[in-house]
Amino acid sequence: MIKNSVYNNYKNLDDKKFKEAVGIPKILFEAIIPVLAEKVNKLHKSGGRNPSLCIEDLLLMTLKYYREYPTFSSLGLIFGIDKSNAFRWINELPRGRALNCPQDNCLT
Repeated sequence: MIKNSVYNNYKNLDDKKFKEAVGIPKILFEAIIPVLAEKVNKLHKSGGRNPSLCIEDLLLMTLKYYREYPTFSSLGLIFGIDKSNAFRWINELPRGRALNCPQDNCLT
């Protein structure tokens, strides 16, 4: 079951504040979501539990990690998951060119 989304606090920000907080433009963030959702579905196709975070929160957590380098304990507290799950998701999610996004050049 997905908990209350941290992304809800960010989605109503204007474009400038969103980019300051997250590190990428809102339009790029929204373009990555369907691509990332497909990759996560393939990752869990063979079974296992569904993620406890929505795709938006997984992406937000990853971007915050690479932008601010908080500890996994801090990420766990912010997103309501255990630090080991924060570590696992940061390392499992594809990044950069592995996403094959329409605006991939913005991610390198």
